[in-house]
Amino acid sequence: MAALRIFNLCRSLSDRAHFILACFREKGDEVQYEKLHEIFAEVYVIDRDERPLQHTTLPKQVREHASSSMRALISDLCRQKQIDLLQIEFAHLAQFRDAAPDVPAILVEHDLTFGLYQQLAERAEHQRWLAFERHWFSNYDAVWTMSEEDRCAAIGEGSPAARTFVVPNGVDVARFVPGSEPAMGSEILYVGSFRHLPNVLGFQKLRYEIMPGIWRRHPNARLRVVAGPDHQRYCRDFQLDSRIVVHGFVEDLRPLYAQASVVVIPLQVSAGTNIKVLEAMACQKAIVTTPVGCVGLGLRDGQEALIRDNPKEFADAVGELLDDRSVRLQLAARARRTVESRFSWTAIADRAYESYRQLAGVPQP
Repeated sequence: MAALRIFNLCRSLSDRAHFILACFREKGDEVQYEKLHEIFAEVYVIDRDERPLQHTTLPKQVREHASSSMRALISDLCRQKQIDLLQIEFAHLAQFRDAAPDVPAILVEHDLTFGLYQQLAERAEHQRWLAFERHWFSNYDAVWTMSEEDRCAAIGEGSPAARTFVVPNGVDVARFVPGSEPAMGSEILYVGSFRHLPNVLGFQKLRYEIMPGIWRRHPNARLRVVAGPDHQRYCRDFQLDSRIVVHGFVEDLRPLYAQASVVVIPLQVSAGTNIKVLEAMACQKAIVTTPVGCVGLGLRDGQEALIRDNPKEFADAVGELLDDRSVRLQLAARARRTVESRFSWTAIADRAYESYRQLAGVPQP
């Protein structure tokens, strides 16, 4: 989902900024160069094939993404191309800022990772992330967060208030559009790559604590799950009911949204804000989520979504929506109106460009 944000935001800014992309390729990933070149003038890809660092004071994900090749690439590009701004996406890559210390740099905090590990009650990793993010907050010229809540939390841990900006997640409201309401059937959709631990934990909660309550009321309801690439390695121990359909990577989610009656986001831990919520809203779908699942989006219970924390109450809310088509349609329509007014990439791109303009010293037009 973060890759979608990067692509869509850069696309919305491409008439005002010249982008060069340097990125990692995970094992088994296919790079769609033609699509990337629609947005990025140049694309450089580094395979993640170096051994992790052994510094146990660093977070595990930071150690795993250590790369002398990426560091050298960033340094060479900034020098040879006379780069005006360096934008580092994701906290675990923050250490690459010192590859070009003289270039103004933005750290994009897709989530505050120290907060995620605090929720997971993993004390040692939480402390490592807290020290790591605190250190790098002060070494960037600007920090972007996804929500005002995250901005305040970042400032509380040392990110300078005057240089910490909210550049929220958004959705392509021209691409994700309302479709026809399913004529029949009761299909529930859950989207979340199992490469991300909170999505696995959310599915576990959904499978064992929420779906049994839904099935007591709607025994023929089908749960469709989009679990992302290589999902089998993360869910091989789950007992899958015949009423559960699990997909791996799905290039276009719109047909799955179209056939869903209800979209569920049963996350118990999370950080940042969830693009999958915004996609479902743009597709004009009735949503049931936990408070964590929609944190930072400012959604109102009963207006844009039904927000439930308790598994029984969550199951009851899904059941009520499956029962009442009128309520389902009204909730979905309000969600679409909200996403159009607050979460289009066009409006968000204006915020991002203002940050660029200030850092690069470009005069106000």
